[in-house]
Amino acid sequence: MKDWLHSILKVIDHERGKVIALILAVAIVFGVWGCEIKLTSPISDKKVTIEQFETEVQAKKIEFESKLNLINADMQQLLSNADITKAQFAKWQDFKTQAFDILAGVVTTAAGGGQVNIAQVVASLVGLGGVGMAVGGLYDSKRKNDIIDKTKSTVA
Repeated sequence: MKDWLHSILKVIDHERGKVIALILAVAIVFGVWGCEIKLTSPISDKKVTIEQFETEVQAKKIEFESKLNLINADMQQLLSNADITKAQFAKWQDFKTQAFDILAGVVTTAAGGGQVNIAQVVASLVGLGGVGMAVGGLYDSKRKNDIIDKTKSTVA
């Protein structure tokens, strides 16, 4: 019977460079296969695995979404305040126009030698008073809303 062990050892001895290269290649393949891949995260600048990176990405996404929600809430508040302010501008413009019309009417009537109708002047003044009340109500409403918002932000 032939001695297999001595035959194999003889081949290994004769081809020792190839055998060593084969053993190293197998060791490298199994070593690389068993190693966990870690890369530097652009978020935390630490070495992380894919699972850790996914967790970091989700955490950043949640953080950005919460900041975006705060920005959207601030934007809605700004737009609401802008609408109220535009309405106040419009009311003041109406008030200014009515006051000018009343004064122009009184001056024209008096300059023309005509008689000033007190009832029309009183009616115009009552109209101006109504506009003034509306403007004051808008201002008070905005001021109270600001106080409520500050109170809510302090409590929350």
